[in-house]
Amino acid sequence: MSDPNGGVFGQWMKMVNMPADAMKHWEGWLGQQLDRVVRSESFLDRAGKAMEGSLIFKARMDKAMEQSLHNLRVPTLGDVQAVFGRVDELERQLDAIRDRLDGMAKAQQTVLDRLAALESTLAAPAPKTEAKAAPKAAPKAEAKAAPKAQAKPAPKAEARPAAAKPKAPRSRAKTKAASATPAAAAPAQETK
Repeated sequence: MSDPNGGVFGQWMKMVNMPADAMKHWEGWLGQQLDRVVRSESFLDRAGKAMEGSLIFKARMDKAMEQSLHNLRVPTLGDVQAVFGRVDELERQLDAIRDRLDGMAKAQQTVLDRLAALESTLAAPAPKTEAKAAPKAAPKAEAKAAPKAQAKPAPKAEARPAAAKPKAPRSRAKTKAASATPAAAAPAQETK
């Protein structure tokens, strides 16, 4: 990219009949003078103060601009950033709620699947081989249930305070097995 004529300076030097050595001497001298000025403490102090002053001026201008925009009811950068921050937080909360709902839906589906399996097991007719064996098993169930009922002594009214909680009722499967007919007692024992 160098110009064969020496560029603008080369043309200028030809016009003023300045030799190339003089130009190099001048560039060297100017570089030394600028280097001496730039490295001096007084220059660095003044440059630092000028930089501080420009930063203070910029902060004041930004504040004045923000106040002007606020007075005109135009949203400022700070307002927009605050809105974006709130939207981001709401998105995080919404994602957390969706995750929890997905987990609850999976748990609900598992419960519904188990319930359907139990209902199909209870609704299925008993095979004929079990129906023949059921009358033999039913007396055993009744015999087991009867000693348990007889073994417990009747509660005394005086020993139990009035505020005591009554005992929880027996589970449905046990009460059905104890009170069912011999044919109905066999399927109840199989589900246990």
